[in-house]
Amino acid sequence: MLYSLVLSALAVSGTMTYLQLFTEETGIIVFRRVAVRVSRSEWRRALEELPCWPVAFVMAAAASVTAQIVLPESIGNNELRQLFAAPIPLFLLLTRDAGIFLFFAFARQPRRVEAAVVFYLAMLYWVIPGLATLADWKWLAEFLLPFLHPSAVVAIGVAAIHAGIGMALLAWRWRGYKVGREKS
Repeated sequence: MLYSLVLSALAVSGTMTYLQLFTEETGIIVFRRVAVRVSRSEWRRALEELPCWPVAFVMAAAASVTAQIVLPESIGNNELRQLFAAPIPLFLLLTRDAGIFLFFAFARQPRRVEAAVVFYLAMLYWVIPGLATLADWKWLAEFLLPFLHPSAVVAIGVAAIHAGIGMALLAWRWRGYKVGREKS
């Protein structure tokens, strides 16, 4: 019962993170305003300027860790246990997706950010894994969709690589923005 409740919390908070990422203003200007407020120790104004998706994102993180902690040991079927061990890899993929979204949103002249992100996510979640499965390259499909891997440890490791790549792209874009800003 508790596990179902925690999985529901993860599903709702993960869905809200995606919805808020795609509907709120989440460009470089927003984060610059928040950074200015924080540097001035204007905490209330910083929280007012902050988009809502980070709150849902933190709730998804808490729900995924809690789900892993309360994972029922009574689940004996290996496929069912694999499905129930998916919260952490799913959260790590959410982290990657948020990084990809912000990578495009932080572009110098962001255009059609949502469309670009939907295109790349469709490629990562459906097109390439589907083609890999058709080509009998199960390893590639499991790499792109780590929660399909039979080992929960490998799934978490591969999803962590995905999250690291998404965050590295975001950090690269942020550094490029800061360097470009210092030059002007």
